[in-house]
Amino acid sequence: MRWFSRARGPKNPEGQVVTVDDRQLAIVDLGSVVSRDVRKLIGRNILTHGEPFRSGGVLGTSCLPVLGAGSTAASSLFAGNVFLATANPATLMAMNGVGVGSAVMGPTGIVAQAPFIAASTAIVPVIAPVMFFMTVSSMMMSVRFDRLQSSLDRLAELVKQLLKRELAEDFAQVLSAVARLQDISAEFDESRRFTDEMRIRLALVERDVGTIQHKYDILIGEPLSRNEELPNLASVALKMNMAPVDQHLYALSGVASVYIDRQRLRLALQDNPDDVGRSAAALNAKIQATRQGFVKLLESNPLVQYHDELRHSLDEMSWWERNVSQRSQTETLEGATALAANVRADSLAPVLNSMQSWSDALGESEDEGLTQSVIYYREEDGKGDLKAYYTGDLRLQPRPQDATQTSG
Repeated sequence: MRWFSRARGPKNPEGQVVTVDDRQLAIVDLGSVVSRDVRKLIGRNILTHGEPFRSGGVLGTSCLPVLGAGSTAASSLFAGNVFLATANPATLMAMNGVGVGSAVMGPTGIVAQAPFIAASTAIVPVIAPVMFFMTVSSMMMSVRFDRLQSSLDRLAELVKQLLKRELAEDFAQVLSAVARLQDISAEFDESRRFTDEMRIRLALVERDVGTIQHKYDILIGEPLSRNEELPNLASVALKMNMAPVDQHLYALSGVASVYIDRQRLRLALQDNPDDVGRSAAALNAKIQATRQGFVKLLESNPLVQYHDELRHSLDEMSWWERNVSQRSQTETLEGATALAANVRADSLAPVLNSMQSWSDALGESEDEGLTQSVIYYREEDGKGDLKAYYTGDLRLQPRPQDATQTSG
């Protein structure tokens, strides 16, 4: 009788915690009662929004654990049950106990609640596919950097202000790329998936941003130094005025480039789970390199150093040198120092403030991905195609007041 019941899938949520390479993942069969309410929520979302979830995106189903014919998980899927996977530490701790009361939280509150029991038999293979762990980890990384959307939204306005300067073509190219990135992001937020046309646009944006980024990575590396020579005011004025412009374009293209790699990871999660690991590694490397570049400019900015060097030269001059023997040179140094101070305060300061905020965002340790879940199920109450999504709309929420509740 027990075998017959389990072949149809459990009634209440059952799950297990799987560990691979010191990483833990909870995989839960939500059971027939909760799954029925979750399917109703999915149905309402499809009717009102055209997609099953309001957040997240589509996952390629090849990332899912292999479910052998006749296995507990396969039986549950064919019975119409919905599965949820999470790496949330709170859920993992709750699931390490038996008989924990749990609730499935939706975007507007509790969808359903029922006693949770640890699965008496494995609902996934004992050795879960590493690809699934990589997919969940990458999904969490992808969601974590959603905060970059607000940074990207600010880029357009910043670039519009800079278009008044001399390098209009480069600014226009970055502005166009940012606008296209915003459009791709808005379209993804609406449909939760990439279309073929979106893939083409993303490739074109990647090309344009890459060209600008490499160009200004070279330009900001040019030293701004007197080399013990008296500065030529006309020449140094051009260099000082261009330094904030070069650094701003370097920073803008850097943030846009990170966001492109973030979209690439989204695309891999949807279309090519085999490439998810490489895409996640590329995004992480891009984030680290971009942040290091920002930190370097914040800590040892060439224009700031040049301004300090000019002031030091003036401070070392004696009264006689400043007012008699080297009067003309002093005037030149004073003019260059005043110009450097003005450029530093008026043009460079906003650039450094932007880089500081972007560096802070890239370096934040709080992982918003922990609030995400992987949801997978078969359409048409178990008889249709296998579907997989990552979303923050649904999560398993332990209820402390029911911590001692047991169920057989």
